[in-house]
Amino acid sequence: MGNGALSSSRNSSNRGSQRKLVESLRRNNFVDKNRAISALLAVDRADFAPTHPYDDTPQYIGYGATISAPHMHAIALEHLVDVIGDGSHVLDIGSGSGYLSACFAKLVGPRGKVIGVDHIEELVNASIVNVRKQNADLLASGRLHLFVADGRLGWPTAAPYQAIHVGAASEELPRILVDQLAPGGRMVIPVGAYNQQFLQIDKMPNGDIYCAQMTPPAFQLPRLATAKHIFGSYDTFLFDADGVLWRDENPLPGAIDLVKRLSDVGKRVIILTNNSSRDPVGHAEKAKRLGFSNFTSNDVCCPSLILVDQLEKMKKDPKFASKAHLPIFLIGPPGLENFLRKRGIESIGTGPDPMPDGKLFTLDNASDFVTKEPVLAVIGSFDSHISFPKIMKAVNYLHDDEMPFFVTNEDARFPGKDPNIVIPGAGTITSMLRYVSGREPIVMGKPSSFCWDYICKNFSGSFTRERTLMIGDRCETDIQFGRNSGLSTLLVLTGVSSMEDVKHFAMQGKQSLIPEFFVQNLKELL
Repeated sequence: MGNGALSSSRNSSNRGSQRKLVESLRRNNFVDKNRAISALLAVDRADFAPTHPYDDTPQYIGYGATISAPHMHAIALEHLVDVIGDGSHVLDIGSGSGYLSACFAKLVGPRGKVIGVDHIEELVNASIVNVRKQNADLLASGRLHLFVADGRLGWPTAAPYQAIHVGAASEELPRILVDQLAPGGRMVIPVGAYNQQFLQIDKMPNGDIYCAQMTPPAFQLPRLATAKHIFGSYDTFLFDADGVLWRDENPLPGAIDLVKRLSDVGKRVIILTNNSSRDPVGHAEKAKRLGFSNFTSNDVCCPSLILVDQLEKMKKDPKFASKAHLPIFLIGPPGLENFLRKRGIESIGTGPDPMPDGKLFTLDNASDFVTKEPVLAVIGSFDSHISFPKIMKAVNYLHDDEMPFFVTNEDARFPGKDPNIVIPGAGTITSMLRYVSGREPIVMGKPSSFCWDYICKNFSGSFTRERTLMIGDRCETDIQFGRNSGLSTLLVLTGVSSMEDVKHFAMQGKQSLIPEFFVQNLKELL
């Protein structure tokens, strides 16, 4: 197969994923108007987001910036599409990757004009490259222009505008942008330094200004799940472990009996956990010790498996051929280090690395805390030995923009024996590394769709999205993962997230964090 065929196949696959993303946005009430849907379908997000383009989450695009989550773009288009017609002028402030600017350009027709502005020159240059991948005609025809500029000043040259979109929050409504609206025009903008509101600003034909808060999309709170529906509708069941099947060393109500009953009727049951302190064998051994007799290591998927898969692929990449023999720098638990070693991947950085007794950090001795040993990649995970020297070493490796950066998961906390004691998770460490380095990691565990892809390729069984149910206790990982992967979702209220959390997410318009179903505990499904 030649390069052209490969490219065609890739584009076809991407379009399929783009369609699934847009259908999910429509199904979850983020977008409904046909022209807005058509614009989203016409511009492939994969050209603009370097990793996981079809996940409904923001993605890092470099230079301290992110491309907004797809549902935010959908909401903007839904609110603005009615004032955008053939020949309209549209201003996109904070154009970033160029994605939404390209969507607007699809709406204005050959006689229209879209101006995208961003203050980061490198992003503007990259956005032009992004648009040229499949929509070069938008630039060549003059329908779309992307400029480096201070968005706070707008772009008076092409004013007045029928529509203005502002991607970054302003402390107050900028009058200079309101002045650039055409009569009958509309602007959507986040306003507020702390408690932000998304506002819709309409300029009436007589010049009067109307301001209204944009309400979140209509949402449906999760339904109480029933055993009849669950057993009849799904063939594959993905269970999170901690907070769903067990808490510490104690099985949770109904968990053992439900797993056994599902297995007895021929359902495929898999543990999908973000816990990297154990390998699949260790997770299966714990399950058996607690009374889950059906699980083997072949029924457990965890970030360490996916990490090994990604590192092995990376070693085969000609770009990293000269570094394939190097160890990784690992901030993580001993269990993860041991599993990687068994799979032929050596690491440095694990275990205690405290500040030397009597030694204080100063600007003069900063170099003493930076290791010179070359590594293949930096890996972040849960590490009870986290220390200032470890952070120094990791972020200085990551100062090289070409250094691969993986994290096992970004769980902020995990459930322990006492629900009144907060236990920081791996996310506390990975967030610190991200903030200091300015780098966005590639996430191996939930909510990344890597997990679903890995299961489909490496686990026994026949898997379809429509017949798969993700059962978890945490909206930000388990439910988000299910939504990202196109699966049905069920929240169990025995772990981290509560129904109050769900209602809070709903009021914020965070539909991707809202499960379809819920139960108090798994016993309710027996």
